[in-house]
Amino acid sequence: MDIVPLIKAVIKKTITRYGYELRKTKTYTLDNMLIKEIDGLTYWDFLECYLSALSGPDFFFVQVGAHDGVSNRYDVLHDYIIRFKLRGLLIEPQARVFALLQANYKGQSGLSFENAAIGHNNGSQQLYTIKKNLDFLTYANEASSFSFDHLHKSLEEHLRHGAGNDVVQRVKELELSVDDCIEAETVDTYTFETVLSRHGVRRIDLLQIDTEGFDYEVLKMANLTKFRPTLINYEHEHLGDPDQLECWRDLRALGYRLFTHDGDTCAYHADWKAR
Repeated sequence: MDIVPLIKAVIKKTITRYGYELRKTKTYTLDNMLIKEIDGLTYWDFLECYLSALSGPDFFFVQVGAHDGVSNRYDVLHDYIIRFKLRGLLIEPQARVFALLQANYKGQSGLSFENAAIGHNNGSQQLYTIKKNLDFLTYANEASSFSFDHLHKSLEEHLRHGAGNDVVQRVKELELSVDDCIEAETVDTYTFETVLSRHGVRRIDLLQIDTEGFDYEVLKMANLTKFRPTLINYEHEHLGDPDQLECWRDLRALGYRLFTHDGDTCAYHADWKAR
């Protein structure tokens, strides 16, 4: 009997119980340069240093896929927006979540909101979300996506390994399959250029993207050559390796330095203080 897998399972279960995660870090070589996870400093520490140096009356951020601003455990931008009184534009396509987003920033000046998705064309598109009548599960609509397969896979994985026992039990009691939990919501789509024009945006310092696998497409539409944000953070873990590497290559060609953290990529300009 091979005891190694059993030992690994026990260790993983033990550290998970205390809120930690065991995983193998990835290191990539791109054009003779290593792209690896940040070491010795959290992304949020890095972000605080960045905002402490640059935030001011002219500073402006754009957040694509803002959700409700507070629920996503990886999205603590909300706290910095309040603390540094940042000006910016928050974009979220889901109508129900968008209402929560506005409520969570109630009373905060300098913010604009757009209830739409960034798309290749101005129009509408099907966005796959958790069914609204499943109140006990709607928190998982952070994984809402233009891709049914993406949401299906994410929800399936969540119910197997991440969901609480109460949620798993409720799904079993209702005899729900993963497909039974998903519905399509028609959302407005606008090109990145259209949304910026609607809100009179002429400057972007910080660009935050979380669109469940559509991040590279948003970056390609963001006119980075014109706006040259000093810091970009986006979710790369749902991109295929070819797109992931091509995205990094595009950013490197524009002079960005890169590091990864928690499935995201942070791209920044080394001369951000000068700006």
